[in-house]
Amino acid sequence: MQINKGQAITAGEKLCTLADFTQLLIEGKAFENDVTAITEAAKRDWAVDALITGSSGLEIVRGLKLAFISNSIDEVSRTLSMFVELPNKIVHEDTNAESQRFLSWRYRLGQRMELRIPVEEWDNQIVLPVDATVKDGADWYVFQLDGKRFTRVPVHIRHRDQNATVIANDGSIYPGDIIALKAAHQMQMALKNKSAAPADPHAGHSH
Repeated sequence: MQINKGQAITAGEKLCTLADFTQLLIEGKAFENDVTAITEAAKRDWAVDALITGSSGLEIVRGLKLAFISNSIDEVSRTLSMFVELPNKIVHEDTNAESQRFLSWRYRLGQRMELRIPVEEWDNQIVLPVDATVKDGADWYVFQLDGKRFTRVPVHIRHRDQNATVIANDGSIYPGDIIALKAAHQMQMALKNKSAAPADPHAGHSH
């Protein structure tokens, strides 16, 4: 709003700016050598994820559409701009004594986000949370429920980042198996501590 109540104005003076926040665009920046991969993702219409870090932790907004990619590269930063559609929603609405309506939106202009754009597609793989896998030496493991206890099972990792792990569907585990989805590191440490426990000198003896 560029004016105040009761203020005298002249013809043609700008009164206010109207904005519709129901549909926003996320502007992402990518390096010049990523142009081919991003263009391929747009061509295949692959969905994009937006990662938002807040007071309640990490929020992932999935299934967003890559709307378009800039046709120019910034001469200074050598980065390419891309734009992703972000549907917005009202999280709070209030009306004051003068019947003025106030809206608070879930996503706001200037808010920082991180975009995750797929660059390759794998079929028939197993995706687990990153905390479901643990490394021991050169090998990776998950903990699979076997009866009433979890057993360590070696797996082949195809991809791993800060959010998820892609495991090859090679028969080490199968879809539908019950896997510990978190605390794999703690379970690994407990297993090592148990195997390293000193032998009881009184085991097998009666006194």
